[in-house]
Amino acid sequence: MSLEIVLSNIKDTLQNIAPIVSTILVILAGFVYGFSQLQPAEQRGRYIHISLGLLIGGIIIAAVSVGAEMITSVAQQTLQS
Repeated sequence: MSLEIVLSNIKDTLQNIAPIVSTILVILAGFVYGFSQLQPAEQRGRYIHISLGLLIGGIIIAAVSVGAEMITSVAQQTLQS
């Protein structure tokens, strides 16, 4: 197996699971934010911070999965040079 085939398989796997992981993180962020509203003020900030991190993580994963084809082509061109 060549390196190109291995990288292609990894890319395909990540492109298949990235939307699922992104969706799970965004939904989990909503649940954590909702749970934070039930907590006292001193704990609420901590949970809101966690939910914001989950939301940002979901958005970043979605952006990388959308741009994965471009990232792959640039990486292949760099490896071939």
